Amino acid sequence: MTGILTLYLTRLYLRIFAGCVVAAVGLVLVVNFFGRIGEFASYHRGVAPIAWYYLLLTPKIATDIYPAAALLAVLLCVGILTKDNELIAMRACGLSYARIVLPLLALNAVLGVAVFVWSDTMVPRAMVRARVVKNVDIRDLRGRGLLDSRSIWVETPQGFLNIAAYDARTQTIHDLSLYEIARPFRISRVVNVTNAHWEKDQWHMEEGTVWTFGADNAFETQPLTPGTLQIPQTPADFRNERAQGTEFSYRKLVDKISLLEARGLNPDEFKVDLALKVALPFSGLVTVLIGFPLAVRGTRRAGSLYSGVGLGLAAAFAYWMTLAFAVSAGHSGALPPLVAAWTTNIIFALIGGLLFASSKT
Repeated sequence: MTGILTLYLTRLYLRIFAGCVVAAVGLVLVVNFFGRIGEFASYHRGVAPIAWYYLLLTPKIATDIYPAAALLAVLLCVGILTKDNELIAMRACGLSYARIVLPLLALNAVLGVAVFVWSDTMVPRAMVRARVVKNVDIRDLRGRGLLDSRSIWVETPQGFLNIAAYDARTQTIHDLSLYEIARPFRISRVVNVTNAHWEKDQWHMEEGTVWTFGADNAFETQPLTPGTLQIPQTPADFRNERAQGTEFSYRKLVDKISLLEARGLNPDEFKVDLALKVALPFSGLVTVLIGFPLAVRGTRRAGSLYSGVGLGLAAAFAYWMTLAFAVSAGHSGALPPLVAAWTTNIIFALIGGLLFASSKT
């Protein structure tokens, strides 16, 4: 009997979960599109690149809405069981709530592994490509679409600008190299600046070096004294061009952190993203602990299939808000990376455990 019950719950949950994912992804895409439709219209680039851009955003959105979709799936699944008196029949056969919820926990553990693999393979590739489509095909910013895991390349009126790292918290550029191009296409000067920070609407650099190349391949080296750095980019430009944690696989994110630490830079922002890659897939287990007792109580009291959905949506919103606050605090350095990534799961797991333990039998 238990095998049949597990198979039945698995099929029911997966059907509802798939529907919740499709509906949630579609809703997020529609809201995002209409929120930016004016921006897209100003570029006059047509429908095709915009559609391609949103298609590339879909893998990340599917990962982001996983906690909410899993919670809604639990609420609807248990609501159907309660409405059709199947939950009562299971209890009458001597099955405890713990035994009934066990297949859902096991299923979400498997889904969590799948979400981790998905976010580690499909999402980084899609997000890197989405950045290229946004910068090149939509915004027509040639030379600004190609990023790698180690630096930022930007095309400028003088030539090309390379930045090893940009710290958005302190608005500081680390290891800047400006390659000035002369005609015919050749490097005429290379300006290297160790650090530059944004203050009073301009860049202020520390010491640096200038290499000037002649037509006969001879070059001269001159030191740069601290002063103003004349480049057209602002902190907003570098913040937009900087690769985000979602654009790295787990292994590449580890390499990025090691690289920043080797250069003496603060990698805490990427450490938060690294820990979040593991923490987010575990959210499915947390949603089962919260969703099951909420669905049982809500359906009992109101007698409606959707009576617990409103409360579940409020719980999902609270989870998202708590997660966003914790991650933001981690990125700013107010919380340690592991605490920022795992606090939300721990808090809601404790709440869900208390709700489940207090469920009437």
